[in-house]
Amino acid sequence: MVFLFSDEMMSQLEILPNEIIINIFEYLNAPDLFNGFDGLNYRFQRLITNIPLNLNCQHITKTIFDQFCQTMLTNSEIKYQIISLTLSNEENTCLEINAFLSLFSLNEFPNLRSLTLIRIKEDEMERIASMLPSLFNLTYFHYDIWDVEDTFLAPLLLTNIRKFHAEYSNIRSICTHQQIYITHLTIYHCTLNDFKTFFTHIPMLRYLNVNQLLGDYCSEDKFNVTNIQAIYLKQFILQSYRVEFEDIEYILKQTPNLKILKLSINYGDDDIIDPNRWQKLISSFLPHLYIFKFDFVINKL
Repeated sequence: MVFLFSDEMMSQLEILPNEIIINIFEYLNAPDLFNGFDGLNYRFQRLITNIPLNLNCQHITKTIFDQFCQTMLTNSEIKYQIISLTLSNEENTCLEINAFLSLFSLNEFPNLRSLTLIRIKEDEMERIASMLPSLFNLTYFHYDIWDVEDTFLAPLLLTNIRKFHAEYSNIRSICTHQQIYITHLTIYHCTLNDFKTFFTHIPMLRYLNVNQLLGDYCSEDKFNVTNIQAIYLKQFILQSYRVEFEDIEYILKQTPNLKILKLSINYGDDDIIDPNRWQKLISSFLPHLYIFKFDFVINKL
């Protein structure tokens, strides 16, 4: 995206106070911001070199990517301004994760708070994992990769990471060996019994988003609802396929302080739309729930 301003628009922008201009600039991607305002005049130059920057390379062209990388190489102070970084290996991005790592080390971005890596390769993950523990301000980490060794991530999850989004991670294997103090977890799939692992070894969990609850549960796999409770969990989101009411009930009985519940279930059992069972469950186990959004499709014979 390239922003073009007419002379009239620019004159209107210049009469705004710095506070409002900064608020506007913070919504812009760093390459767009520098492309539109770098060197324009002294005032804008001062503003763009003294505000936090979000660098999202997922949807920019190779030309713009190369130009902004060159800008950072020329002016190393920009790297201290970047608080959010998104890199992608999608088809239209010319494998930019490797290109970025060939020019910079993540250690050069000490104020980085958020890191998103799309379609990262395993060798790239291994390189990045060794850098992450030194990013003391990093609190959000999102990646998607298949068949990655989660041992790469264990040191990271013991640092300052509080929000973790991993579409294909086996984070449960890490949790079983130590407690992890993340507060927000988004994961692609898990089993019912994995919730016992999450609630036991991620004690501060406040937000949980699961995209798929895997099936074939035996009764002995279901954890004892009197033993484990996620007392800090406030928001739970589940999008899944073929889920029984009993499975959801086992999970929700663990969340006495839940405030927000969002369920999207395709081909659940008949009980999933039974208002009496939901009323009993909510009144008995979810006294603090005030938002319940649901989209149910039941089995049809």
